[in-house]
Amino acid sequence: MPTRLFATSLLALALLLPRAHAADDDGLKALDAAQKKVVSTFIKRQGSDGNTPSADRAFVTADGRIVLVWTAYFGNAQASNLALLERGPKGWRQAGKAELRGSIEQVRLDGDELRVDALTTGPKDPRCCPSVKLVQRFSVVGNLAPLR
Repeated sequence: MPTRLFATSLLALALLLPRAHAADDDGLKALDAAQKKVVSTFIKRQGSDGNTPSADRAFVTADGRIVLVWTAYFGNAQASNLALLERGPKGWRQAGKAELRGSIEQVRLDGDELRVDALTTGPKDPRCCPSVKLVQRFSVVGNLAPLR
């Protein structure tokens, strides 16, 4: 009986929470139709080894490049990433990439700096519930260089 109650509670919680792998409604609003197609093509190429990739958020830089936050889902695990996409002589290409740490809460592009606010697990946190704030900063000039 307790197992059935636990399973029912988990199902109810899953239905009430937004889907983790769905891009938020505003996530790609900065892109025009052609740029959304570029992102879609990039995301399709990331699906391998049983992962399910998802575009989460995108920005367009002053020079027309696309900064993309995307997540790969592997069963009950996930990995968030950054990609810098730019138009080259043979079409769009990935000019830079970076792995993101933690559970992403907010992403902002301010000029040439991308700021990612996340939560990571502390020493006493269960894996499900990160509580330690982490700020990751990147320069979008060149190839997504981390900033200190």
